Amino acid sequence: MSRYWILNLLGVSLGINAGDDDDTYIEEYAALVREANSTIWIVSDQMPSTVYENPYFVEALIQARTKGVNIQILAGPVKTKNTINLLRRKGAFVRKLQHFPKHNYAVIDGQHARIEETGFQGRIGCAQYIIHDYIHVSKLENNFRALSNTL
Repeated sequence: MSRYWILNLLGVSLGINAGDDDDTYIEEYAALVREANSTIWIVSDQMPSTVYENPYFVEALIQARTKGVNIQILAGPVKTKNTINLLRRKGAFVRKLQHFPKHNYAVIDGQHARIEETGFQGRIGCAQYIIHDYIHVSKLENNFRALSNTL
């Protein structure tokens, strides 16, 4: 089941559907990763193992790397060595940020974005938003580049 929310991201308000079910959102995220053709850029403050060590996600990551997809991940300064090492072994280029990013998101092929809002409405998990709007996706790409340039 999904609900409609307004999210303000990088100064732009978006009206989008938010997923409720953790398994569903991980499967949807994995599907985006699996379908990638060129790039996957991920920014995550906590790198939750429930997402990034999930078998659906890991298998999708392997399939993307098999196709030659460039996978770059910027992780917040948290103690997630197991998750980061797993992603590196599967072919992702992972770098740790010096500070926590303001937004958690993934940009797939510069066309689709998955936006994550942790601790959403008091939940331990997160809400997920999938957008396919070039203007908003390009803002996320620019934000990713800016974060990368700080390393």
